[in-house]
Amino acid sequence: MLMTAISTVIAAAEHPLLDLDWTVALQFGIFLLMLLVLSQLLFKPFLKVHEQRQKATEGARHEAAVMTDKATADGVIYEDKMSKARAKALEERAVLRTETTKREREIVATGRTAAEQHLEKTKQIIRDAGDKARTELAPRVTELSLEMAKKILGREVRS
Repeated sequence: MLMTAISTVIAAAEHPLLDLDWTVALQFGIFLLMLLVLSQLLFKPFLKVHEQRQKATEGARHEAAVMTDKATADGVIYEDKMSKARAKALEERAVLRTETTKREREIVATGRTAAEQHLEKTKQIIRDAGDKARTELAPRVTELSLEMAKKILGREVRS
């Protein structure tokens, strides 16, 4: 077995697998020509488009981040203004409520005073009418009482 391996090595040394002749130089020249042509026609335009796309993407991401930050700041400012406006509205509402309550009390007091005055006048009119009726009917009390007794009893009553 060792012999077979040695004989294979000796045979390979006599006949190389790869012959280095003028075709290798021709193939290398074709390779360099293709590298130059493909570099100009394919690789450079592709890399340029790829770079532009990357710049556009990064620019859009940066712009989106800037706009997001601005929107967040504007939102904070808006909420601050809204809370101040709500506080001011609540304050004004409290002032109006106080003024309304005060005005309501004044109106009720005025109405109560007017009602009391009207009630007092009405009571005075009733007293005056009662006094007048008593004055007018005082001389006729006996006569009226006899007449009422006659109607109730159904017979004549003597005084």
